[in-house]
Amino acid sequence: MVLSLLINPYLKRKAPKKGQMFGSDFVVSAVLFIIILFASVELWNAAALKYSSSDSNELMQKKAVSITDALIKTEGIPNNWTNETVKLIGVSEKTIQVLDREKLSEMKKISYSNLKSIWGISDYEAYLVFENSTGNTINVDGELLEYGQKQSNQKDLVPFRRLVLVNDSGNLISSVMTLIIWR
Repeated sequence: MVLSLLINPYLKRKAPKKGQMFGSDFVVSAVLFIIILFASVELWNAAALKYSSSDSNELMQKKAVSITDALIKTEGIPNNWTNETVKLIGVSEKTIQVLDREKLSEMKKISYSNLKSIWGISDYEAYLVFENSTGNTINVDGELLEYGQKQSNQKDLVPFRRLVLVNDSGNLISSVMTLIIWR
């Protein structure tokens, strides 16, 4: 009993509370945490957008190379394709980069959506044009050699140019083939 009387005043006395923080400290730290969190999310989104944009441009460039290679280096599949039978569009004669005007004319009969589907660019838009040395679109049998949709002030586009010869009944026309792909 004597021991409890001696210890009791010590137990009743309030010990200083350690580890507690004041309300204002908590509010300041919470605000700083939220600011840092939002800044991190914004930086992450900006980096992801930049990465996806450059990745998209790289993919469009690979598609442009693939499409133009098929056009100028192959006769297409099947060899004597028409707009109803075409599996792979190739407009080359037996010589690489010498293009057959009949196949160029036949390609005009393919709808824009089918053209994009055959090229494997359904998610993109495209414009293909053949121009002479003065920059004018080549006209063969009354048809301008341009396909697809013209772009209008797109910022995310990839132009790709190749030098070709268009065989217009034995007359070889020096031309620049330009394929523009954009999103």
